Amino acid sequence: MYFNYTIAATLLICCLYVSKIVATVASDERTTRSRTENLRRSLKGQSNKNRSEDDVQEAYIAQQLDHFDATNDATFQQRYFVSYRHHHSKGIDESKNGASSSLPTISLLCVGGEGPGFTKSVLVDSVHCSGDMLELAKRIAKTAPHQYNIVLYALEHRYYGKSYPQFKNGNHTTSPLMVENLRFLSSRQALEDLAHFVQTMNRNTDASSSNTWVTFGGSYPGMMSLYARYKYPHLIFASVSSSAPIEVTVDFPGYKAKQGWDLKYETIGGSAKCHDIVKTGHNQAVALLKEKAGNHTNTTEDGSVKLAKQFNLCNPDTVLSKRRNQDSLLGDGLINIMSQNNDQACTENDLCNIAGLCRFLIDQVEDLELSKPLDGRGNVELEALARTAQKQFELEREQRARKGDGNDQQDGQQEANQFSQQWMSLQQRQRRQLGNDNDDDDCVNVDYEETVKAFSNTTIKPFGFRSWLWQTCTEFGFYQTCGDDCPFASHFHSVDMDLELCNRLFNITSDAVYDNVQATLDHYGGKSFLNSGASRILTINGDVDPWSVLGLNKDDDDSNYLLPIKMVKGASHHFWTHAVKNTDDREIIKIREFIYSCVMNWLGIETASSTTTMSRAANSIVANDVVASYGNSLFYEALKR
Repeated sequence: MYFNYTIAATLLICCLYVSKIVATVASDERTTRSRTENLRRSLKGQSNKNRSEDDVQEAYIAQQLDHFDATNDATFQQRYFVSYRHHHSKGIDESKNGASSSLPTISLLCVGGEGPGFTKSVLVDSVHCSGDMLELAKRIAKTAPHQYNIVLYALEHRYYGKSYPQFKNGNHTTSPLMVENLRFLSSRQALEDLAHFVQTMNRNTDASSSNTWVTFGGSYPGMMSLYARYKYPHLIFASVSSSAPIEVTVDFPGYKAKQGWDLKYETIGGSAKCHDIVKTGHNQAVALLKEKAGNHTNTTEDGSVKLAKQFNLCNPDTVLSKRRNQDSLLGDGLINIMSQNNDQACTENDLCNIAGLCRFLIDQVEDLELSKPLDGRGNVELEALARTAQKQFELEREQRARKGDGNDQQDGQQEANQFSQQWMSLQQRQRRQLGNDNDDDDCVNVDYEETVKAFSNTTIKPFGFRSWLWQTCTEFGFYQTCGDDCPFASHFHSVDMDLELCNRLFNITSDAVYDNVQATLDHYGGKSFLNSGASRILTINGDVDPWSVLGLNKDDDDSNYLLPIKMVKGASHHFWTHAVKNTDDREIIKIREFIYSCVMNWLGIETASSTTTMSRAANSIVANDVVASYGNSLFYEALKR
């Protein structure tokens, strides 16, 4: 018999290598199991009342660096948070060191994404999963007391927060943000992290057969929450996906078009007059930009210099001589329109929401018209924008100063403002950071080359800008361009501006970006996942939110009871996931109650109104809304399927 020693040797090496991987993973899982048991013991017996962050524990789980390469045994430590505040100590089996329970377990998972890393507040009071997931846990605990153990988790996304892999080149540590190391950052790898996390927690609690998982997330985490149920239905029982822009695209003019629509949206304090001031002011800025000194004017300065000085730009004599800088200023807006984080009840300052912004703009125009002669009112809209921009700049500087002094009690609205920066156009949000990074806090930096320099920095930063930019170039696009319906200067900031960043920072060509985004659409299906046979995924968007343009709405499919779709009138970017406040709008109350009813019915938990904490009036609002949307018994029967 002929025996191939080469093949045999190769097989032996492969077996040894696989054994090494298995041993490494097994060791890591034993460590994680031990940590989980210790966490549960430390939390056992604590009161469920008057909790702050004391019952939230920070922990780490070992994850494969590359889930799709069996020959790569590298791992990294991924951070997560856990709370057992609704876990009944009497149900813990002491013979198994507290690792199992006689009661069925409901595990609620807040999915991490881009932006600042999680803190313990994620399972107490934050913009991420408070109004939906944490309040749902309270509702279940009160509705079905001592019938379920509810465990709360929050899993940080790889390459954000403290969940960065570590890399070495010989004896030297290299940054995970270097191009060669960023290749392990993707939503597909992150979903595998989530799946491994769920499987590990199931093994650690020894309750996988009775452990039901529901995922939650808003924005990119909303996409991940949806994908988790869609891709791993055997692990994830249900999903609540908020403000998820699943119809990914490279060129996204719809974002700024929606901002223009918001300025006219009377429900949130907008008006046609407000929109016209913003649009007219930007048109006046373009005209001023084209003016040359001495050309039908009595000035020695070019219009570009006058415009730069009027809006307090850094290096005003030269900055607007370059087209990219013009794009950054005029295409991304002379002022900030807070569509993503609009809070109709905010009192932080006069410009904290769209209603306040519009009032201020209209007041400034009226004041300028009264103070100028009829023949000198040519650019009052532009001057009103300049006054608004200056006030926004001063308010933001004051907020940074409070934080620097340690006196800033960051509330939910401020956290929302910070979190929403991750979803602004790249240049607009970088404009907010550059002056602070360069110790120049007295002017606005719109220098495109400074943006390139900032994103080229491979030092880990709190907001994870470079990580997110990598994901836009390799997966999502989402480049917010200024088209015909843009309230700013139309056709300033075209998509080539963002594609240039991908090329210069990561050596990814424009064609490759389009191919990458199409591959993502092919892999996840975009809106077509509605036809996939998926079930128990609740998707919600707010009609003020610019990202709702790429999300599901009721026009996509209003009859699939297993994939309910809701659009919240007057709501911004996943506002209902923020912590509950007394000032929350009626529509926010309604959608939260819908979430609780929907998920609890999927779980088979009765939702009698007498057991809820809602007022009778609120119950009536929600009941009428549910029946109007889906019918009466038909809706609840369908939810249980």
